[in-house]
Amino acid sequence: RIKKRARAVMVIEPKQIKFEQQAKEWKVEITDDQGRVVKTFAGTGLPPKSLDWDGTDARGKVLTNLAKFKFVLKAKDITDKEIKTSTVLASVSAEPRLKAVAGKPLYPEVVFVLPQGIYEVWRIEIKDVARLVRSWEGEGKPQKTIVWDGKDKAGRVAKLKKPRYLWRFVDTEGQTTRGERPLPQVDAAFKPQVSVNEVRIVGIRFKGSNAVLTERHQPVMRKAAAFIREHPGSELTVESYADAPGSDETNYILAKRRAELVLQTLMERYNLAATRVTLRVYGRSKSAPQYPNLPEEEQKQRVDLVINVRR
Repeated sequence: RIKKRARAVMVIEPKQIKFEQQAKEWKVEITDDQGRVVKTFAGTGLPPKSLDWDGTDARGKVLTNLAKFKFVLKAKDITDKEIKTSTVLASVSAEPRLKAVAGKPLYPEVVFVLPQGIYEVWRIEIKDVARLVRSWEGEGKPQKTIVWDGKDKAGRVAKLKKPRYLWRFVDTEGQTTRGERPLPQVDAAFKPQVSVNEVRIVGIRFKGSNAVLTERHQPVMRKAAAFIREHPGSELTVESYADAPGSDETNYILAKRRAELVLQTLMERYNLAATRVTLRVYGRSKSAPQYPNLPEEEQKQRVDLVINVRR
């Protein structure tokens, strides 16, 4: 019996496009070394930050020798103005992606989104300098996500100096993909970030158990998005505090919902262009920085946008 072979899923990350008007539609075309379109992805609204591709053409044939292939992102705004970017495919490989997820203080959740291929073996490691902190491995198709709670293999909170994550995927054709990247989300949780300039924008305030954004909240987010566009390379931290009636856990969930809503609005309505976004959800476990002229309830129930300007 012939064993069915499957290629590892490749994560395609198109260069982000900035829109002057609201996005209308997008298309990603994968072209071969002669410029012929072999695969197309399309949709409406904002282009996705990433696409998963199994390495086959429109007829399902597995493609090889991808070194000179490109993927071209074409997009239109509501005025039908077309914008286009192109990226060489050679830099794309099967590798886990990080997904920023809110975590309780000192217990950050790091979510690895794994490529959904079929593998002879796969392995993810977290190392701090030369020390192995945590690892996961298996065969076949891996689970879609791996969640790490910031603890080492003995269950202790990991104190990290220079963490990184490493991966190794061997598909059923014997092709190996390996690599490593720094783990900034975890690093930032244990070591203060050194920034040239930090701007805290205060004003996304709530009352009671409300978790709805209204037009009165928009000027704050519009101001933050505009500032980030003017300072390319900036990093954004969304800090969420809540002190509504109910338990600590209830307030943590409420603060998390507000933070995710703010981030979603920044991305979808204002085309957020920060190089990295981190959510910090505190609920009532940590007091919000005090600011004058804020009503007591809104002092404790708000989402701050902290921008680290990188130059």
